[in-house]
Amino acid sequence: MSEPETTATDPGSWRAVRRAKVEELRAQGIEPYPYSFAVTHRAQQVLDLGEAVTPEPGLRVAIAGRLMTRRGHGKAAFGHVLDESGRVQVYCREDVLGAEGYALWDRLDIGDWVGIEGPVFRTRTGEITVQVRALTLLAKS
Repeated sequence: MSEPETTATDPGSWRAVRRAKVEELRAQGIEPYPYSFAVTHRAQQVLDLGEAVTPEPGLRVAIAGRLMTRRGHGKAAFGHVLDESGRVQVYCREDVLGAEGYALWDRLDIGDWVGIEGPVFRTRTGEITVQVRALTLLAKS
């Protein structure tokens, strides 16, 4: 009797892919389940900072949550991080994060838990955003 074929919707298929990513991260010296991350703000607090006034230059926040969206634009990318208070946009650029940090961003999946540090700014469209200056994988989904 032959083994059934796996498809993109087969849970065994995507689990194998995710497990392989965990092993790849470990092989590169990145622990996919670190112990802790020091959060300074929740998502709603970041949004409140931007809604009240334009945040002062140099204000850095540290947020943690689940990566809910990702969209790339060459050497830059946007995403949304969700925590218990809400959702906030994050902006990642290779020239700011560095090649190694941006490569980590590229290996993230929807549902991964991340810690992000960086300044708060408002995009051209007016959305309050955290620019990723430091990225920590907190837990692989």
